Amino acid sequence: AADPVAELRQEMIASWQDELQRVELHGEGAQRILLVVTRNREAGEKLRGAISALLARQFPESAPQLTLLDADAYACMRQLIDNGVLQTGKVATRTLYQAEEGGAAQPDAAAVDRARQREALQRLEPGRRQQRMAQVLADGGFMAEALSALVAAVEAALEALAHRQGREVTAPLSLDLIESILVQANLSPAENLVLIARLREGNDPAEEEGASKLYAAGDGFFAQVVALLEGE
Repeated sequence: AADPVAELRQEMIASWQDELQRVELHGEGAQRILLVVTRNREAGEKLRGAISALLARQFPESAPQLTLLDADAYACMRQLIDNGVLQTGKVATRTLYQAEEGGAAQPDAAAVDRARQREALQRLEPGRRQQRMAQVLADGGFMAEALSALVAAVEAALEALAHRQGREVTAPLSLDLIESILVQANLSPAENLVLIARLREGNDPAEEEGASKLYAAGDGFFAQVVALLEGE
């Protein structure tokens, strides 16, 4: 007959290895306790229901009692035991899993980069909508309103680009930060800092020609940032 403990071990490792630090089975028969040490408290709360369901399937008549600890709590408990503060009885203990020294394997860098790009593109979506609105307004001759919508589009695009580079910030970004993520990274010329400042200041509605030129420059800059986000 298949060993339910071995099957339990295999399924836990296959499903949740990255979240597990240590798994031990204590005791015998109906008094068994499954101690699961997770890498952090959040992982333990996330896995509690799934592990309980797995135990019920593998041991339909008498499932071990589940005890969950995060890695820090387990380390404190071991220290108390080693120092004689806590006493443990002599019960059979079977180690089902022990993470390798150094903790979980680091996530694949390329996978992390792709995930960050997806999140950045999601943050860009409000900016895309604002840019489309700006285009409609500009086509209708409402240049002041078009510039206002375009500024919102540019701000959203800059925030998305900052996130793409691993910076958690919210719009509007300071010009110093924009210089860091664009100019110092050799992604855009310094002249675009002046353009961003002009967009934020707005334009005199009476200067229709100047507003049109500012809109065209801003729209082109927005397209450049979008290309950076989509192309990396």
